[in-house]
Amino acid sequence: MRPAASRFGAGALVVAALAVGQVLNERLPESDNASRPFETYVKMGETAELRAGDLTPRSVEGAMKLIRESSNIDAAGVAVVVHFDFVSGPKARSMTYAQFRGGDGTTAHFGSFGERSVLACPAAPPGLVVHCTAVFDIDPDSLVGSTLMVAPNSLDERFDGAATIDLGIEQSDVKRWKATNELEVVETAVDGLEWVN
Repeated sequence: MRPAASRFGAGALVVAALAVGQVLNERLPESDNASRPFETYVKMGETAELRAGDLTPRSVEGAMKLIRESSNIDAAGVAVVVHFDFVSGPKARSMTYAQFRGGDGTTAHFGSFGERSVLACPAAPPGLVVHCTAVFDIDPDSLVGSTLMVAPNSLDERFDGAATIDLGIEQSDVKRWKATNELEVVETAVDGLEWVN
C-alpha cells in the first residue's frame, strides 16, 4: 500500500496538468485563426516588412470606368485601383493574392488572373521596385472603412506574411469616384527594367 503523501503528490500533479491544459486551451488560437497568415497592418505611405519583401501602399482611386492596356472595365459598382510598391527580399517574389474586406463585412478574393478584379504585381529581381496595382469592381456601400490584404501565395497564404492595407476611403471619396466617368490606369512597371513585347 502506497503512503498517503505519495498518493497526494500524484493527485496534485494530475490537477496541475489539468490546470495547465485549461490555460493553454484558452490562450492558443482556435484552428481557424491558427491557419490564417501573419498580417502586418499598414497605411498609405507606410512600409510593411514581409518575409517576401517590402510593400508600400501609395494611393487609392476610383471611377465608373477604367481604361487599361489589357481591357476596360465598366463597373457594376465602383472600379477601384490600389497602387502599391513591392521590393522582393532575398528571392524574386511576386504578389499573387488579394482579399478585399469591406467596412460592411463584404469580402472578395482575387488574384493575378481575372477580368473585373485582378492583382498585377510581377516578380522582379531583388532590390528593384515594382509598381503594382490591385483593381476591383465593388459595391460602393462597402468601401468606407475597407482594407485590402495582399499576399505572395494564392494557393496557401498561411506560410507567408501578408500586408493588410488600410485603404483610408471616406464617403467623400466614394461620392467623387461615382461622379468620375473614366480613369486611365497603368497596371504595372518596374524601376530599372523595360518590358519588351
